[in-house]
This record gives sequence, C-alpha cells and structure tokens, in this order.
Amino acid sequence: MATWLYDSSGTPVAFIRDDRVFSRYGHFIGRLDGNEVWHGRYIGEILRGDRFLHDTRKSSVIRGTPGVPGTPGIPGLPGMKGATALPAGYRDVELED
Repeated sequence: MATWLYDSSGTPVAFIRDDRVFSRYGHFIGRLDGNEVWHGRYIGEILRGDRFLHDTRKSSVIRGTPGVPGTPGIPGLPGMKGATALPAGYRDVELED
C-alpha cells in the first residue's frame, strides 16, 4: 500500500512505495534514507509524518545516483489535508509534472 505525502498547503504531491518516492503522476523522485529523499542529490524530507518539504540548507549536498526503478501503479489520489506553516529554512519540494 502506498503512503501519500503532501506539500505545506495540504495538496497530495507524492507517494511512497517500499523505499522509493514517486510524484503523484508516477515519476520516480528518489529513495528514502531515513526521512530524507535522495536521487543523486538531496531532494527533500518527510516532516510531521506526511509533509514532503525541502530544507534549503541541504541543497548543495550530492551523493551517487541510483538506477531508476519501474513505474508502479498509481494509487487513487487522496483528498487534501489542512495547510501547515513551513518551518524556518524549508520550502515545498519543487516537482515536475
């Protein structure tokens, strides 16, 4: 079963399947390492249980790039959640559609 991630406004933007994170359209974003998402570079992290945010202080950190897995079936899109304030130094993750 997939776990949905939301931006600060409460919009579902990505989902987790195993240790991989995909956009709401099924594009591979990166792999989970603890609560952080990496794909050659730092993409973002999961805060407050289900918010997918980017710590701007980690933007320049780079790691090796993993292979891209196959696209999973896209789970049904959940409804929106309530908005939350962004912590200092964070912004919403910028994803390509």
